[in-house]
Amino acid sequence: MVAEDHVVLRQGLVNTLSECKDIQVIGQGSNGAEIVKLIRDNIPDIVISDIEMPDSNGYDLAAYLKKEYPTIKIIFLSMYYSPFYASQAIKDGVSACLPKECSFEVLLEAIRSVHSYGCYFKKDIGKILISDLMAEKTFDLLKDQIKLNHREVEVLIHLCDGKQNREIADLLNLSIATIDFHRQSIYKKTDISSVALLVKYAIKNGIIGI
Repeated sequence: MVAEDHVVLRQGLVNTLSECKDIQVIGQGSNGAEIVKLIRDNIPDIVISDIEMPDSNGYDLAAYLKKEYPTIKIIFLSMYYSPFYASQAIKDGVSACLPKECSFEVLLEAIRSVHSYGCYFKKDIGKILISDLMAEKTFDLLKDQIKLNHREVEVLIHLCDGKQNREIADLLNLSIATIDFHRQSIYKKTDISSVALLVKYAIKNGIIGI
């Protein structure tokens, strides 16, 4: 199944996947809630989901599926990809996390790997996960050190990209006041007071690349 709120993108993905002999698309929806309704009648092996969707986003969907349908594997396709972000998603139970600009061949490789082995991640993600294990640190401990939740990391990525509160609010379907709240929370948690220093912080912690 495919969860994506942009109709053209979703339909293009569904049509292309349907051309693959070893893949059958059995449902599609514009958010997590629509996928949940479909799953009640027909359980898929894999759900490919956007992260930011109206009403019920990818994280909501992943949390629900992990609890109610643990055999279903989830692949995130995100505009806001970074090794840190992807590693966090995988640690939270997602089987793969890919940037939307990835090639269709990479997506197919991920789908087949997740179906056969239960997971798929690029080398940059693997380095973070392996580094944590070698240091005998769980990702939860790393997350506690960084202290930012999923939404704050998302806002941080946009801030580092030079976007203003209004732009971020439009992209995430949130109010400007909510974005400002997250922004102030990021400053407080990181003890940083400028975007320039936030960029250094994000690079140091692997949230964004150089």
